Amino acid sequence: MIMFSNDYDISAKGNIVLKNNSFSVKILEKTNRIINDIWNKELEKNHSIFNEQVLCLKNFFKKNNEVHINVFFTDYRNVIAERKYPSLRLNIKQIGVSGIIILNENHGRFVIFSKRSKNNMEYPKYLELVPSGNIDKSVLQNDNLINYIQKLKEEFTEETGTSEDSIKKIYSFCLVYDKINHVFDVGCIIELSYSVLDFIKNFQSVDEYSNPIFVKEEQLNDFIIKNREKIVPSSLALLDCYLFK
Repeated sequence: MIMFSNDYDISAKGNIVLKNNSFSVKILEKTNRIINDIWNKELEKNHSIFNEQVLCLKNFFKKNNEVHINVFFTDYRNVIAERKYPSLRLNIKQIGVSGIIILNENHGRFVIFSKRSKNNMEYPKYLELVPSGNIDKSVLQNDNLINYIQKLKEEFTEETGTSEDSIKKIYSFCLVYDKINHVFDVGCIIELSYSVLDFIKNFQSVDEYSNPIFVKEEQLNDFIIKNREKIVPSSLALLDCYLFK
């Protein structure tokens, strides 16, 4: 096996704990005008985006086998502005959640990929593990912990058309960083006891992805080597963690 890419970092391994704090991004009036201009230009190119509050990473530390991450919410427009123009120095790094589906059936264990739509703002036509998504305030609990597992379950049903009742086990195992888009992801394993045929039958095409691709676990390394340039960095990082665990 080999390391798959230099486009990502494996920031930490272990169970992930996300906790919201009172940190807020202070933006000067002049900078805010620049951000508005950037956002309006993005809206002209993609009318489907909207300015929701998304989760960002402030800092993290390791304690035993847990990775504790302090996070905060900010406008998505700020994230886009920082990504397009790092010289703004807003110090904003978005954090999302991604899963590796391990589908167990009689014929073996499969990992599921899908191709991103050509209309995606980021990595159009690239292969990506499903599911994945942004984390918003809908999963912020009263104790300030972020229930990202629930968010991943929602993304799972939305992106695959399969009920979350099919999930046998789900757990986090790493924190990774996409160096190109400057986005962190909480990596999770999603184990299914399900057949490939039933999964295909239930799969509902969505705007973001096309039909699923099933790769046998023992063929995963060869598949990644062959398609490395076509796989998004965050997915490569999760696979690296999974195969080298």
